[in-house]
Amino acid sequence: MGRTVDSYDVIVVGGGPGGSATATRLAQHGRRVLLLERDPFPRFHIGESQLPWSDEIFRTLGVEQAIAGAGFVDKWGATFITSDGGAEQYADFAVAPQTPRPQTYQVSRDEFDRVLLTHARATGADVRQPAQAVDVTFAADGVTMQQFNEGAGGQVVFHLHVHIIPRKTGVAMKPPASAKEKPDVLAEQAKKLAAAIAAG
Repeated sequence: MGRTVDSYDVIVVGGGPGGSATATRLAQHGRRVLLLERDPFPRFHIGESQLPWSDEIFRTLGVEQAIAGAGFVDKWGATFITSDGGAEQYADFAVAPQTPRPQTYQVSRDEFDRVLLTHARATGADVRQPAQAVDVTFAADGVTMQQFNEGAGGQVVFHLHVHIIPRKTGVAMKPPASAKEKPDVLAEQAKKLAAAIAAG
């Protein structure tokens, strides 16, 4: 069963830290953002050891207080060890150059990712999970993406249309001529889109 839903300015595929941060920042700038994450949260992931400069990103995203209140372990430095264990060096964040604040966090990714994704939703992004992007089609007037859901009534495919290129940024679309050309075209469109968004 398929149906067409509202158009979006941007579709973000993946709700990890990068996807959540991207969706949040775009929503903060007034874009209509859809974020698709195939796994339900929380889910296990390796990591994560933060560095103090991450705090500036959290502040920009507006999620600094949520991160601080999530119960993560405070981190004031880091030890770097060679693969053979023959040498190690401790980095004290308090004496590191250009460190805005000498404390950050050692986070568990399941909770860290959940906090960031929840914030993206609160900022205004339309977050769907579990939802998997299964195909994308380029056309002269935008991009159509198929989203797969395993719902209570069975499998559902949504057709999601993005108009951002011609309508909001003036970036010209070039539909891929073949499956072989698709990765190169996608990469080029991503560069143009990033530049257009950065330009405001």
